[in-house]
Amino acid sequence: MPTCDTPCITPGLSRGAAEAAWRAVTASIAGTPHVRVSRDGGRTFPARHARPLPADPPGQPCTVPVYDPGPATGRMLALDLDPARARVDQGVDTTLVSAQAEVERQAAEVGQLLERLGGRCITDVSPPGGRHVFVVFASPLPWRELRDVALALALRYPSIDPAPMSSLGGQISPPGSRHKSGGWRLLSMPLEDARAAVEHPNGPEVWNNLLTELAAELREAESVNHVDNLVNAEFDDTGVPWVPRLGSRAPLGAELEQIARTGRWNGSRYPGRSEARMAVLVGAAGRGWRLAEVRAAVDSGAWKGLAGLYRRTSEPRRLDRLLPLEWRKCVGRISREENVRRWHTSDLSSRPPPQANRPSQRSTDISASGLRRSSARPRTRSGSRAGEAALSLSAWCCSPSVRRRW
Repeated sequence: MPTCDTPCITPGLSRGAAEAAWRAVTASIAGTPHVRVSRDGGRTFPARHARPLPADPPGQPCTVPVYDPGPATGRMLALDLDPARARVDQGVDTTLVSAQAEVERQAAEVGQLLERLGGRCITDVSPPGGRHVFVVFASPLPWRELRDVALALALRYPSIDPAPMSSLGGQISPPGSRHKSGGWRLLSMPLEDARAAVEHPNGPEVWNNLLTELAAELREAESVNHVDNLVNAEFDDTGVPWVPRLGSRAPLGAELEQIARTGRWNGSRYPGRSEARMAVLVGAAGRGWRLAEVRAAVDSGAWKGLAGLYRRTSEPRRLDRLLPLEWRKCVGRISREENVRRWHTSDLSSRPPPQANRPSQRSTDISASGLRRSSARPRTRSGSRAGEAALSLSAWCCSPSVRRRW
């Protein structure tokens, strides 16, 4: 890491100040007691690098969750004030007012606003001059309400980047964490005041005051915000994609549950085994299930019917090969991200492993039955979106470019 310390802090004291800030604040602001550590110097923070929150800051840049995805709630506003977003008023001499100074001014105004509304906050600063403002609440709040308030504040203070609050899987670097440019994120307030802010979090009256204060910005944010119309995929702690659902996962419908338990399906809705099992996976993904939970239901025998839909005597481990791949396909369609190969976990092959004395895949594809199937339909996937009628999913599953490998 390059040597770069936080402004106005003696370099030799930075590490100690960072450890003190981390111990005093981070455990109280993290949505869950986990941390994601970057392995590439702070460029990415993949979920597969998540681990329990340590007592001291890691030596590499890291982030903590903003929300708790389980109940879909959060206990803080995490405001990221970025110098790249700062806009200095026209007519002001930019040689005298830098972007860092503008960020500092807006962060101070946010603090003054909260103080006027009867609240308190925690503030920190990074080596390049970016700042965070954390507003901790005594009770959990719905994540979408917290997101909307963050968007409203971003309309009033342009240097605020609402991205950390815009997704249920949002992450932010906490006080005391290593910065990608070197140095550490350090508190820009006395340590005792930061401790007081986490020991005495803001009550419901501060939240209500914020809603009243930001009424105009909330209306504006609501008129331009279409986040609720999209389905956002997240990554679990093992790096597997899933689609979070408010509250918790929901059970499958009666028809899909029967397929999963018995392996029997309605032939008028699902032409074959592959369509039936994909319908079960789409239903589970759309109801907030994770792949690990689907696998647990299969392993326990509760969903032995789904396991049977993968069974093939010539390939004993067919379920292990296809289930992760098909799960990613289903999550990709629900979240409208068709190119699942861009996901860092999409490194599984859809083809079975080669076996001795077995015809190649190419020779199998040009068999008589395969040739008839290929000539009967164009080699393209259906353009239907997940969540539409099950027959649309079946049509997609039946396209030769997909089915010929199943």
